[in-house]
Amino acid sequence: MKAVLVPILVAAALNLDRRAFAQSGLGRPLVTGLIIGWLLGDLRLGLTLGLWTELLWLWRLTVGGDFTPNGALALSAVLVAISLSYGYNLVKDTLPLDVLAFALIPVLAHLLIIQDKLDRGFSERLLKFIHRELEEKESPRIMTWNLLGLTHTFVGGLIFLALAVPLLILFFTLCARILPQSFWTPFINFRPLAPAMGLISMAASFTLPALKIYALGLICGLALAFFLY
Repeated sequence: MKAVLVPILVAAALNLDRRAFAQSGLGRPLVTGLIIGWLLGDLRLGLTLGLWTELLWLWRLTVGGDFTPNGALALSAVLVAISLSYGYNLVKDTLPLDVLAFALIPVLAHLLIIQDKLDRGFSERLLKFIHRELEEKESPRIMTWNLLGLTHTFVGGLIFLALAVPLLILFFTLCARILPQSFWTPFINFRPLAPAMGLISMAASFTLPALKIYALGLICGLALAFFLY
């Protein structure tokens, strides 16, 4: 339990990088993948998925109120779910869950925009309290309100991980039982090309960002894997 609880707590803490008050760069997908992968004992998988996720949204910056997909927290949920699925023998080691992760991370990351909107709404309420204190000529408790906002983000990250990880494990288990091993064998050859797929995704996103063309990068990466291997 400790081996899983620690990565989940660390992932929720790294998610605080989404808030301006706690920005440190540690919440980038590549760094998060490195740290969570190391804690789970699978540094290779953490770096592979972290690199791909980093390249996927490298061009996106949270500027002017824009909501960017939370790839780091989505990556953490997938890494923990994969570790538990393998660790408890819910699926065979030959099942390439990391390949499934390439399709799941973008979906989860975009769903997390909902949490970012909730965080922003909570922050706006905190700002109202600060403005009220200023109007009443009181010394604003800025540090207190910032800590409250960080706590809100931290708890939100924990809730997401608590919900996402079991659902991902269930999904992986169903995939292992429904689809035969022969179905997954060709996908194993896709693993060495994960960084290349990330580069393709990033190039496509730079070209047509309005169409969320990262899906084209996923298709190109898969096609490239099958042709080369």
